[in-house]
Formats: sequence, structure tokens, C-alpha cells
Amino acid sequence: FRIDPPIINGDQMPLHRNESSGQATLSFKNSDVFVKENHHLSRERVTVFTQISSDEHVHLVPEFVFKGTGKRPPKLTPPPGSHYQWAVKGSYRLEQLMETIKHLPNRFNIFSHANFAIYVLDDYAVHLMPEVRQALWNRGYILVIIGGGITGFVQVNDTHLHKVLKNEYRKKESVLMLEKLQNNPLKVPAPDRDEMMRLLV
Repeated sequence: FRIDPPIINGDQMPLHRNESSGQATLSFKNSDVFVKENHHLSRERVTVFTQISSDEHVHLVPEFVFKGTGKRPPKLTPPPGSHYQWAVKGSYRLEQLMETIKHLPNRFNIFSHANFAIYVLDDYAVHLMPEVRQALWNRGYILVIIGGGITGFVQVNDTHLHKVLKNEYRKKESVLMLEKLQNNPLKVPAPDRDEMMRLLV
């Protein structure tokens, strides 16, 4: 049919505030040492929903889900084009995924399927819900599910992105924490949520 639709892979990547605290601190002379403080923040889950497109002209940014409760969670300032949400445990559920889908570029055309894209997700229970398939279709995306047990071999986010992203994020976070400690030695350093988004995007 002479149609080569872009393929978009979406997946969750868990992070924690103070992510670099998970690194070993045993070191030798002249080697880097990670700042290991604010232990409770190292247990505060942040979910980053990453998206990769086979079409370099389709630009997608991570979506952040932070742990937050109460009627008025703090207002954040995300980097241009990126989005954030609040969830009770910082985990990704149906309502968070539906909100992410709303932020996708609308490719739907009732008169032609030529502009449609393929959207690939793993078989996480939320991804299998009919509401997800319908919401993607309504914006011009055809959902394809990767079977369980093989995402580590075939899903690009798992095989080529998340490990690199986490490593780079930890390096940047460690530098930021050391700077904060130098600027205010009496205060235990901690990344705020705005800084987390800026470090990753």
C-alpha cells in the first residue's frame, strides 16, 4: 500500500529522588564519591514514561509521574514540551496513561489511514485495557502489544534507552548534589522535582 507508518515504543522507567544513592560509596584516592543522604528520598518512586519513534521528525518527550497526595500538590515548572502528573504512589496507572495519550500528537484522519502510526507497548495489565486501545485509535495510533518475557530483547526502550538514561541521570544528579553540598554544607542536599525533569530531558 506504499505506507510506511512510524513506529513508536512507549515504556515505563522507574526512578527515585536521590537516584544516585543506590551507587556504591567505597572508593579509592582521587575517585568520585556519590552523596548518600536523604535516604527516604531514595525510596520515593518517580515513574518516567519514555517514548521513542522510528521517525526522527516525530519528537516525543518523557512524561513524569510524581508521588503526591492532597488536594493541592505543588505546581512544577517542566521543561518546554514535557509534562508531569501526580499519583498517590508515583506509579503508572490507567489514569496516568490516558493523560499521556492525550499529549500525543493527533494523527487521526477520518478520510485516510495514511497518517496513522503504530504504538508499541508491553503486556502490562493497564496497557491491555480496551480504553487504552480506543484512546490511541482516536488519536491515530494502532496499538501493538509485545508479549510477556521478550520485551528485554525486542523493546527499544529496554534494550537501548533506559540503562543509558539512568546512568547519565545519576552522573548529573551526583554533580548537582555535590554543588548543593558545597554551597550549603549545613543542609543535606536533595534534588527537587523540577531539577529531576531538567536533568533528564
